[in-house]
Parts: sequence; C-alpha cells; structure tokens
Amino acid sequence: MTETSQPRTDAAIEVTDREIEYATAERDAFRAFRSRLERVDPAAASAALVGHTGETGVALAGGDRPTDSACRAVETAYRETVMAVPHFEREYGDTLQECLAAEFSASIAASVTGSQPLTETHLGALAAAADRAVRERGEFLRALRRERDSLRDVRETLDRCERAAVEAARAIDGTQSSDRLSRLDDRLATLEAECDAVAASRQQLVHGRSTSTLSGIDGTSFAVFLYGDHETTCPALADVADCCSTIRHQRRRCLR
Repeated sequence: MTETSQPRTDAAIEVTDREIEYATAERDAFRAFRSRLERVDPAAASAALVGHTGETGVALAGGDRPTDSACRAVETAYRETVMAVPHFEREYGDTLQECLAAEFSASIAASVTGSQPLTETHLGALAAAADRAVRERGEFLRALRRERDSLRDVRETLDRCERAAVEAARAIDGTQSSDRLSRLDDRLATLEAECDAVAASRQQLVHGRSTSTLSGIDGTSFAVFLYGDHETTCPALADVADCCSTIRHQRRRCLR
C-alpha cells in the first residue's frame, strides 16, 4: 500500500488526545473535590468563629484559629484532588493560594490558606465554583472531541486522496493516450473536489466555534490555544493545501 503522511494533522491529533486526557482528569478531580466539600460543616465553622471572636467580634487571645480544622479539610481535599492530577506540576506548578485564586477568587484563596476567616459563604462559593469547574471541563471535553473527530476525518480523506493521486500519477507515466489522460484528469478532479469539501467542512468548524464557555481559553482562539506552539495554527488545512497542490500538479501533467 502507498505510504501517506499528514504530519501536521497527526501532530494535532496528538495534542487533542493529550488535552482530552488532561481535561478528563481535571473534571474528575473537581468532581471529587466537590464531594469532599460536603464533609466540611459550614455551621460548625461559623459557630467556632463566633466562639473564638466573642460576642463583640474581637478575636480572643491564645490558641489556634477555630476554623483551622475546616481550612485544613478544604486545603487537604484540594491538594489530594485537583492538585494531584498527573499533569499539574508540568502544566501549572502554582502554589495552593495561586491555584485557588486563579480557579475561584482571591478571597476564597485567602480564606482557605488561613489569612482570612473561612465562612459559610466562602464554603458555599467554593461548592458553586467546583460545580462550575466540572461543567466547564465537560464543555471543553466536548469541544476537544469534536476537534479530534474533525481531524481524523481530514486525515482519512487525505490519506485516501493521496493514495488515489499516486495511482493516477503512475498511470499518467504509463500512457500517451489523450482519452486515458482525460479520464485520469476527471478522476483527479474528483479527488480535488473531495479535498475542497473537507477543507470547507473544516473551516466551518474552525470559524463557527465559540470559546466563550471553554475553561482555560480566556478569549484566545481555540486553535491558538491548542496549536500556538506548532508550525501552524491550522494544521489540517495546511495538510489539505499540500494534498491539493499534489493533485493539481498531476492534473497539469494530464494536459501535456
């Protein structure tokens, strides 16, 4: 069988595979963190805070903050779930406070790390933010899977067209018949149309995609987020262009 190669598309599929792995791990981690939050009693934290500060709200001298146990429970839960995903250090490497501030808010980060009281309101906000993080990762996963499916469709089409173009090139080499060359040109024209169709489908996906709800994108286009470090941010379209160029070259040979 004729060897085919879609190097940019293959690399893009590797990127999406990796991002799917990361997003799945993060979604599951936030789901586990949300479950752990249910074991933290906000009423106990609030009662302890009142007992520690007294009726006037002024902190009493001596002893640890009474909310330390709640803070430790939340901190431990976050470290053992979200910060424990295999790619955390490599992709983020943030401190606990930096991570909490980026994902939730500076106020929540301060309460969990002990520089502010951990209140019932903070715990509720943490739970809501964890739910949102799970939802956002789920949306991101759906976008990534659509991207991967599109890339695979492009690769399959280009592989098929390239094999057919190579066969046509061999036939062109072996004939002088104008009728035969005309039929080969018709075949190549069909292949070119297939490439144009897959390019149009790909462009529709790329330009019709909204990143407003995708976690981690922050207004950057989805393609730049995924492929910004690669040769091109449109890897599949670049491979389509190469395939079309090959087909058109063979069509010109049919006109000799």
